[in-house]
Amino acid sequence: MSNVMVNIGTSERPCFVPENALIAPQSPGGNSWWGKVATGSVIVPERELLKALKISGKAGGSNGNKQS
Repeated sequence: MSNVMVNIGTSERPCFVPENALIAPQSPGGNSWWGKVATGSVIVPERELLKALKISGKAGGSNGNKQS
């Protein structure tokens, strides 16, 4: 998994997500992180989770295709 974390929250309430989970959700590291979210091993507040899903969708989405 990437060591680069992206703050998708705010400076007051940071919510860090691995960069590859956002820009390459179908990569092994991205897949692993999203799998942990799905099983509850990683808990992300709903607002930030929606933000992460939106970013990931623009980067490749769940099927690896860019969305417009």
